[in-house]
Amino acid sequence: MNNLIVSSIFDDIMNLLKIKGANSYKIRAYERASKLIRDLEVDVAQLIKEGRLTEISGIGESLAENIKEIVETGSCEDYNLLINEYPATLISLLKVSGVGASKVRQFYNELGIKDLNDLKKKAEVGVLSQLSGIGPKTENKILESIDKLLSEKDKFNLGEATHLANQLKDYIEAFKEVDNVKVTGAIRRKEEVIDQIDLVIATDNFNKTVERLEKISIISNIDKLAHQTLVVDTKLGIKIKISVTDNRSFWEEVFWSTASKEYSQRLQEIIDDKGKDTSIDDFKDEQEMFKSLNLPYIIPELRDDLESIDRAQNYKLPNSIELKDIKGDLHMHSRWSDGRYTIKEMARACQQKGYKYMAICDHTQSLTVANGLSPDRLKSQWEEIDKLNESLDITILKGAEVDILAEGLDYSDDILAQLDIVIASIHSGFNNSSEKMMERIIRALEHPHVHILAHPTGRIVLGRGAYNIDFERFIHKAIETNTILEINASPKRLDLNHQQVKLAHQLGAKFIINTDAHKTKDLDNMGIGVSVARKGWLEKDDVINTLELSEFKKLLAK
Repeated sequence: MNNLIVSSIFDDIMNLLKIKGANSYKIRAYERASKLIRDLEVDVAQLIKEGRLTEISGIGESLAENIKEIVETGSCEDYNLLINEYPATLISLLKVSGVGASKVRQFYNELGIKDLNDLKKKAEVGVLSQLSGIGPKTENKILESIDKLLSEKDKFNLGEATHLANQLKDYIEAFKEVDNVKVTGAIRRKEEVIDQIDLVIATDNFNKTVERLEKISIISNIDKLAHQTLVVDTKLGIKIKISVTDNRSFWEEVFWSTASKEYSQRLQEIIDDKGKDTSIDDFKDEQEMFKSLNLPYIIPELRDDLESIDRAQNYKLPNSIELKDIKGDLHMHSRWSDGRYTIKEMARACQQKGYKYMAICDHTQSLTVANGLSPDRLKSQWEEIDKLNESLDITILKGAEVDILAEGLDYSDDILAQLDIVIASIHSGFNNSSEKMMERIIRALEHPHVHILAHPTGRIVLGRGAYNIDFERFIHKAIETNTILEINASPKRLDLNHQQVKLAHQLGAKFIINTDAHKTKDLDNMGIGVSVARKGWLEKDDVINTLELSEFKKLLAK
């Protein structure tokens, strides 16, 4: 919990320093420190207790003092001084398309704009276009961006929300009054955008549990509703709904709290039709709850898809893929391009997950912003991979994430033919016409050396929308060319999404689940990718990286 608070405040300090126009060294110091603290496996409070904060590379005495102050008081002097000069609400303006830190400073100093709503009001009456450097077209783009941001306010991607929910769960489980805790709701259903964390807590001491919850550093307010339900506001923006129950009713509450509203209504109709009162039963788990309804167990990921109830009643549910089925991760990056770890470090991390194979697919030469590899650098990378394959108990395949450019692929056919695995993807020209974008994608799908299309629609969760393409036409072409579709497990992408996976599966497509990892910790996102596949009704045989290496290589010989 402390790590999230410290990281969040350091992010705010970094952004306020940008708005102030502070020196870049100080800004980068807070940016690095925020990432370091967020990724720590141990609570910073423990490091403070042991006097080990400054042992973290990048954390000097000054930053260490700020961390200590935040853990002890919930804030620090540097942050308080900044928000007295520039309101923290200004940070939200940095997310507006086309608005940088200097513009935010100008808006505040010249127009007194403090937040998105202020900015929207000024833009709507044409005030912004009177400022230097902003014309009517830019003003309209700013308005469009504001509307989008306001619609996404206090929403988080699945990865961010899951991380926070699991930290809360672990923290609350340590309360001596609490017997059980379960994360439910949209997070358990693995929805891609989360606006509320749902928890179910089993305890025989409601009041004492609430007292302990009120002391959690990220919680700013708790409202008590009927039936021992708590609605919690947090300093991070996301709301938490907590259902507090006794041990006897715990699994029944988990059951109802997991399903969407419409799904719960349908289940209640089944219960009513059977004339059954489930509240009198003492369920040991959810399986017993489903059994009492004469239904097979329905995985949480499908408990917003009404079709799963109909299929369950006819015993035609899928044998859903599981994380343990994955044999390798075939899309990750290393220090050769924009990754943070060496190939060897990524390989060791994959070994720890029990993978049999992996592929390094660094960016290619045209993507200079990501340090893309020239053909000569790529060949040097192959030499390193050959040496590692002699010493490691995991097979590292030679791959590349090849840019799909307007005129073709970013490497020559000669280079592509020498790779074990070729992943094609788009990183530019997102505003191309539908016809142009389809032309680029189809050209890649038809290329004889392309095995996989990565993050196929280009969307960013709570960010950029998908390409303007004919999705079904694109899927049919992928099937025709035996090109595998990636389910990109990065919580910022989740591309394809579960609806697209379900449709593509019905049409006959094959899939691969990759993390697109840029650091070892990103490899943990494979579980989220598997959940997208489960939510899209996929089984083990629908996903090619469940195959053994020999079979996987045969499949790549398209």
